[in-house]
Amino acid sequence: MDRRILFIINPAASAARRWFAFTQTLRRRGFTAEQLITKASGEATSLAQKLASEYDVIAAVGGDGTACEVANGILLSAAKRCALTMVPFGTGNDAAGALGIRSADDALSAIATGQPMPMDAIEVRYHIRGKSALRYALLFAGVGIVCESLRRTTPIVKRLFGERFSYPVGVLLALRRYRAPRMRIAFEDQVLERPFLFVAISNTERAGGGMKIAPHARVNDGMLNLNLIEEVGRWKALTQLRALCRGKHIHQPFVQYLPGRSLTVDAQAPLEVSADGELIGHTPAQFLIRPKALQVMVPRNANACDSLTG
Repeated sequence: MDRRILFIINPAASAARRWFAFTQTLRRRGFTAEQLITKASGEATSLAQKLASEYDVIAAVGGDGTACEVANGILLSAAKRCALTMVPFGTGNDAAGALGIRSADDALSAIATGQPMPMDAIEVRYHIRGKSALRYALLFAGVGIVCESLRRTTPIVKRLFGERFSYPVGVLLALRRYRAPRMRIAFEDQVLERPFLFVAISNTERAGGGMKIAPHARVNDGMLNLNLIEEVGRWKALTQLRALCRGKHIHQPFVQYLPGRSLTVDAQAPLEVSADGELIGHTPAQFLIRPKALQVMVPRNANACDSLTG
């Protein structure tokens, strides 16, 4: 079946030579590469929202930021049949990897002969400039040191350490002066009030350049994976960084790692909220699972991917 496909391209994330080779292969396979190149942050969302009803598939060309912007546009549109796929030409490609798209060949397979599958999304309701706001996350959302570490993961840090190591370095820099704030966290039938170092709500196993934050998470199981890490000493927190990167942190006594469908966070003073590696606003915030909210095109062999079920 012929599909009308739009490519939304982040020029900062995609390599021109790789994109040219990719479009040449597309044309050889009979696909027309209708494309739009973004010029500013957030533009991929507005383009996808405006055009989702006109296309069967919108492909995000870039990294996690581009993929999540395009996903937000599709989810915020009224279009029901438009699917998302990804061409992983960014420095961080955790979202594409979760769908079994780890190379240009995988992306071609998803576009040419792929199959649609449902993917869950995290609905994030938060506040910004005194008003409530809504956005969606594909990978994870968080409160606590994750926000300070994003602030510390500057473009210079990314250039010096690369995507694989820049986020752990950002955490190390944040730990130097960060103090865990007291939060009020409500989920399922529990309410906890105490200082928390790290609160993460995950939809995928990996985020932050490959850190295994949520072991065994599945992108279409209708559940969130909650990471609640209580206040610990600075040196103990340092020793846990390696464990967090490898997914070995979940059995520690000061860690609660459990499934859930929603979680709310509040604090006496507003705390920053992040979603998919971007600082978006502040608490009070609510995080909800939206089961099978988004259709995604994946390679035919993607059922073998650990992140997918069904």
